[in-house]
Amino acid sequence: MESVASVEAMSSRRNAWLCHTESVKPLMIAGAILTAFGIVSLAVSEFQYTRREKVPHDGSAQLTVKHESIISIPPAVAGLALAGGIVLMIVAARE
Repeated sequence: MESVASVEAMSSRRNAWLCHTESVKPLMIAGAILTAFGIVSLAVSEFQYTRREKVPHDGSAQLTVKHESIISIPPAVAGLALAGGIVLMIVAARE
């Protein structure tokens, strides 16, 4: 009888631990993503990308227009993302 009770107790502790880790995991993931975004944004303050668009044209030739865009992320936003990510990971580790 004692072994059945101890197995049930271990099972309930294991289930409580599993439920606890499921609630921590999203916070840890969100913190890691924010931290990575903050580090990359501090290292590279501007992201440049090119978009190609086909333009209708009379005749047999096709025209392609390149649109270059630059996205700049202010250092304050990058720093806040980094700090927020670290805080989220610390909170997730304590729970």
